[in-house]
Amino acid sequence: MSEKNDFRSLLSSFQDATNGAKSDKTKCRETSNTKQYSLKQRTERLWRIAQIRRAASVNRSMEKSQTLGSKDVRIAVCACVVDSFPQEKIWKSWMETEISITSCGGGDKTQESGKVSSELYIHAKFPEKIRSDFIRSKVISKTYRPNWNDVRVVRAMLALAKEALSDKYTTHVLFATESCIPIATLPEIAEKLRMYNNGKCSFVDAYNSHDTRCTRFDEHHIWNILAPNIPRDAIHKALPGWCLLCRSHLQSILDLPRELKDGKELWPIFDKVWAPEEAYFPTALALAGVLPGDEVINKSLMYAEWDDKAKIHSDRAHPRFFDNHFGKNFVQSLRRDGYLFMRKLKYSLDECLWKEAVINESKGKNLVGNKRSIQDTNCSTGNEVNSGNNRSASYEESKRHKII
Repeated sequence: MSEKNDFRSLLSSFQDATNGAKSDKTKCRETSNTKQYSLKQRTERLWRIAQIRRAASVNRSMEKSQTLGSKDVRIAVCACVVDSFPQEKIWKSWMETEISITSCGGGDKTQESGKVSSELYIHAKFPEKIRSDFIRSKVISKTYRPNWNDVRVVRAMLALAKEALSDKYTTHVLFATESCIPIATLPEIAEKLRMYNNGKCSFVDAYNSHDTRCTRFDEHHIWNILAPNIPRDAIHKALPGWCLLCRSHLQSILDLPRELKDGKELWPIFDKVWAPEEAYFPTALALAGVLPGDEVINKSLMYAEWDDKAKIHSDRAHPRFFDNHFGKNFVQSLRRDGYLFMRKLKYSLDECLWKEAVINESKGKNLVGNKRSIQDTNCSTGNEVNSGNNRSASYEESKRHKII
């Protein structure tokens, strides 16, 4: 009887992986039976389906050609904050470049065009303490009041994701915190996203337990905790956890309770995991059959740096601050390495300093907008910087906005 059930389970997984036809009676029986399985058995089923799909000889190039669609890009910035958003001016300046963008090739030939836009969604731990009218208008209604290294951060991110995908025009979601800023213009970022699978790619710097980056600390505080409920090879960690996901991939994560056949959320089993958001999203992508795969670029667009030599191991979990280093040279070095966003900044960054380092850098690009010029010159040249180590003139004053 056991062998018969194993065969049925394998056949069912194969049919699910290859979209094989099933009778209504079979579907009903499977749903009823699956609810009786443990969480480990259900996640193993999803992992088998993912492996079968990867092993199947599917003509991916044909799939891609059939999904060619709009060139529009709409990025939802989903930020988890405490009670303030110190980089408000930076993000507003970046977001207001809502334009129809044209990228030109040699001569006057237009290669591609489409509308580029963005929206901001904020989950606040203490929404009642937020003073800015603009930021209050972007705060979602739910608050889970997460602490640092808390699974409620994952709940906050999932709530933000649901809000972002409620806008049918959202194509990508960037997860961020109040210490993050963009280091490329919105049109430049949209052009970058279109380069990969027609914009249907996610950027997650993830690794599994076989990777040399997986430490004993990772094994103990992530893999050993999750392994009783999730296949070990499906568990992944992303650094940083603040990644950029395309709409379809994020939707597949939100659909996991349905795919697990019991309607229950997966996040509770990450309660004791260290930095749960770093493990939840790449692991969910693996269970959804996306990671590993050619639709996920194994690179983060968010630059962050950790002190790997800190004597106290918990201190290694805190990214470095770059307030003293921000400037044109610093941004150029990050851009050469492919980064489009960065963290962390502890203090409110001077808007003119940001524009000099980021927007002026884009003046030589073949980008044409029709709403707000990306060559905004409202800032005085007195605030220009020539070194990545220079601070803006208003830096000392901005200390009043220190994040607690």
